[in-house]
Amino acid sequence: MKFRAIQAPALSEDGTVVAYALQPDRGDGEAVIHSLPAGKTVRVARGGQPAISRNSRWVALQVKIAFADSERTGKDRPKPGMALVDVASGAIRNMENVERFAFSDDSNWLAWLLPRRTRRSRAPP
Repeated sequence: MKFRAIQAPALSEDGTVVAYALQPDRGDGEAVIHSLPAGKTVRVARGGQPAISRNSRWVALQVKIAFADSERTGKDRPKPGMALVDVASGAIRNMENVERFAFSDDSNWLAWLLPRRTRRSRAPP
């Protein structure tokens, strides 16, 4: 199916950046970021849930696991990640294994949460 629905649309506070996810019924979607002043469009494979910094310079996105890998279980199952997009240049930085993220109010910082490592109990030596 080629139809894709727009999900999680976001607009920057100054109205110069628009970001949203395009998600098909089945399969991998993508995130789309439009910078109106630069006239650029950036696409991030499997991106979703965009968050735009207050200064409209950065967009952080959740990067979902590939649809083909979604059936895997255990240690072989990949973890979702995050992509950080520099709106002015279109540069994308990917980070693996990120659960959540948020920008600071002044847009100077981006915090992300890594998943808790599962501890294994071992028998005493």
